[in-house]
Amino acid sequence: MAITNITNLEAALKRMGYKDLKRINGVRTAILTNDNRIDILENIEKQLIEEGAVYDRTPLSNASVGLVKLGKFSVMAKPKSAQGAKSAGIDNEMVVIKAINDYIQENTEPLKVIFKAGGKTFSASNIVECVEMGRDTSGRKKADIILRPKSGSDIPVSIKKDNAETWESADGYYGAKAKEIIDGLLAEDKINLELQPGDFYKISPNVAVTASAAEKKEVVFGSDLSNNGAVVTRTFSSRDFVYNGAKSELVINVSSIITTPAEIRGDKDVFFLIRNDRTRNTPSLYKGIRVLAVYKSRINPKVLVV
Repeated sequence: MAITNITNLEAALKRMGYKDLKRINGVRTAILTNDNRIDILENIEKQLIEEGAVYDRTPLSNASVGLVKLGKFSVMAKPKSAQGAKSAGIDNEMVVIKAINDYIQENTEPLKVIFKAGGKTFSASNIVECVEMGRDTSGRKKADIILRPKSGSDIPVSIKKDNAETWESADGYYGAKAKEIIDGLLAEDKINLELQPGDFYKISPNVAVTASAAEKKEVVFGSDLSNNGAVVTRTFSSRDFVYNGAKSELVINVSSIITTPAEIRGDKDVFFLIRNDRTRNTPSLYKGIRVLAVYKSRINPKVLVV
């Protein structure tokens, strides 16, 4: 059946087994799922290729894993659950954890796990388990997963999605310094800070501060990644995992790997973004103001960079 309207498109998706749909508008619908969204969109492209389906993986503000386009129509895939393992990007980490543990079981012996981004690799040998750590941020830990070897020290890895633009929420780490910066800029008449109805403040414009070398290391590597860990970037799908049973190796293709402070550069460079958020009430900062440690790519021309 030719796709001539949104009803036709949704009917085709339901025939493929995707019955939990949310119509966005007259030309776009979304599949609600707790499964790997990239795999689903790749399958839709394959199933509807004769209808002109093309999977555009470009992350959008409302479609972090891209969407499938069919002429003027499009299909998104959105998380069905926003709780537990599906929150704060942890769904992406769970794809990695499940793949590593599944291949360990299939291999029946310890595995060598190799993250690969172009010519750069980060590997861990003799791995017997992969453990989720994304909810444990105590002591400024940054690891989202732990690769556990048969013997020796755990290997921590932080995972960022391809469209990530935030390193951390930095109210606690940088709040007091942010207040000093705000006060200094107010004295120089470079910004406005006005008390709003509801007893919170509004800053104009937003302010970005370049992180020092020590601050970059703290924000990116925290207390656990500096010695033997890494930060990897990827919005994962099943095709990113390449298993070689003969070698007991699992190669995981990623977009980038950071293992040293010198690699925190370009769009991934660290800035502290001081911005409005009426819900925030940090004791060391003005009520209604928050601080995020963000990628350089997050800083737009309207932000005052100091």
